[in-house]
Amino acid sequence: RVVMKKVFAFLLMTDQGPEETRTLPGERMDTLFVPVRSLQEGCDTVRRLVAEQGLGAVELCGAFGPEGAAAVKEAAGPAVAVGYVTHSPSEDGLFQTFFAE
Repeated sequence: RVVMKKVFAFLLMTDQGPEETRTLPGERMDTLFVPVRSLQEGCDTVRRLVAEQGLGAVELCGAFGPEGAAAVKEAAGPAVAVGYVTHSPSEDGLFQTFFAE
C-alpha cells in the first residue's frame, strides 16, 4: 500500500512572496514555510498547494487574524485543517513596537 507523504504549511505575512518558500522534508510529512505579501496571495497559494501537493493542514501567522483565517479556510476547502497563531492581549504593545515601521 502506497502512503502519500503529508504536507503541512505555515504561512507568514511578510514582504516576501511564495517564491521564497522553504521546505523541511520529513520521512512522513513535509513542512513548508511560505511567505506571502497579502491575504489574497495567501489564499491563492493555499489553493495551489492543495491542488499540486495535497496540502492537508495550514497554520497562519497572527497577522491573518480570525477573518483572514476564515478566508484561507474557504480557499483551502473543507478537507484542510486551518489554524492561526494568537497571543495574549498583554503582549499587544510589544508586538506593535516590534512591527512598527
